[in-house]
Amino acid sequence: MAAVEFALIAPLLIALLGASVDLGRAIITAIRLETAVRSGAEFIIQNPGADPATVQTVVRDAFGTGATATVTWPRCACLNATTGSPESAPGAADPNLCTSLNCPGGIVGYRDVTASAGFTAFFPARLYTAFVANVGGTITRNVTVRI
Repeated sequence: MAAVEFALIAPLLIALLGASVDLGRAIITAIRLETAVRSGAEFIIQNPGADPATVQTVVRDAFGTGATATVTWPRCACLNATTGSPESAPGAADPNLCTSLNCPGGIVGYRDVTASAGFTAFFPARLYTAFVANVGGTITRNVTVRI
């Protein structure tokens, strides 16, 4: 009798184990990506004029192998002289935009740092697709830095 019960419950336990392992691996990858984009953001804060290729190298080095990084040139907007808040939406990413704006209240710039890494499920997804959605694919993290 115990063997029959075990035979009935074993596939469910194996599926839950597989889902747990893959979920943990996906969370670790997401945390590593978050750390990498934050490293890129810190580098931009310390070096506001850094070119995108340099920041991408910082992000990739922080993550390790397997990550791709995208960094934009600054998107700038004029600040309101009274409130200090942006008067309009930032313009398109352009390395010369911030210097070409003539704003009495000052200029604010934004740079985007994005990193992504592929994730492949360790266990066959068909074992536990009922328990975990979106196993496999690409995990992406993004941060916007105000400079």
